[in-house]
Amino acid sequence: MLRALFTAVTGVRAHQTMLDVTGNNISNANTTGFKKDNTIFADLMYQANKYASGSGDSRGGINPAQVGFGVSVSAIETIHTQGSGQYTGNNSDMMIQDKGFFVYTDGSQQLYSRSGACVLDGNSDMVMSGAGYKLQGYEFEETPLDGYQQASSLSTINIPLG
Repeated sequence: MLRALFTAVTGVRAHQTMLDVTGNNISNANTTGFKKDNTIFADLMYQANKYASGSGDSRGGINPAQVGFGVSVSAIETIHTQGSGQYTGNNSDMMIQDKGFFVYTDGSQQLYSRSGACVLDGNSDMVMSGAGYKLQGYEFEETPLDGYQQASSLSTINIPLG
């Protein structure tokens, strides 16, 4: 009887996690660049009360009698499918098609986001709206022979006005 209660509790805990993930998906439905998560379940171990037997000349085989010990959450995976584009009215907002992330910096580390909600700051640098993280990109440098060449390191995207 006690083992049956512990097995039932594994199901309650796993479904609580699934409800947490679903609640997070709902609460972030309108968050820019949000990617939904999906809960993956897995069986826990089984105890064999009676083992299987093979078939013989006069009769068929017998299936095993197994008792499961419940369920667990094996993974919470992020679904990276493409969302639909949405007009925002801001000419500096951007969207990534397919896979990838925008690269931002807070001055000391690189940060990755699917959010392309950007504005120009007082220095004409592109920054994440509301957070102020500076958008990074590869600058193209003019070369005398080839025309243009991509820089080897990321730098802050600056759009001078005028």
